[in-house]
Amino acid sequence: MVQERGVGHQAVLAALPKAVAVARASDLTIVYGNRRFEQLTGYRMPALVGMPLAVASPAGVSDPIAPTAALRRQLEARGEITFEAPRLRADHTTIWLEITVARLDDAEAGALWLLVWDDVTQRRRADEDLQRAVVRSENKFAVLSAAGLLAIATGEL
Repeated sequence: MVQERGVGHQAVLAALPKAVAVARASDLTIVYGNRRFEQLTGYRMPALVGMPLAVASPAGVSDPIAPTAALRRQLEARGEITFEAPRLRADHTTIWLEITVARLDDAEAGALWLLVWDDVTQRRRADEDLQRAVVRSENKFAVLSAAGLLAIATGEL
């Protein structure tokens, strides 16, 4: 076990390659964020502790992952949800995240949301590049097919 070897929870969470944040379910106030959470939001901890989760987006920008009533209902019904969404960082660059949210009930803190974020920006860009290549190929095929039909119709083939 990790604790038996003298490595604490904080060391494990800090070393995770995915962002981890914990927020109170009642008001989505941030109570914890690991180093990767800092990197993906562009904001430093502990300044965010005690702030609403929406603060992790630049001021004046609506948060694309702000909890909606539907999101809360899904989380309550399933206990865990995973989705992808764009996220604006502090420097106003956009990244794509795979976001998993799970409800966690703590005896002392009460109901919490555990958020795990994974940066999927490169995969999303590769998917978009592939989709554009497919569309270009389909367009070339359509042009070639139309040219072939014209040649047959005019007796050139």
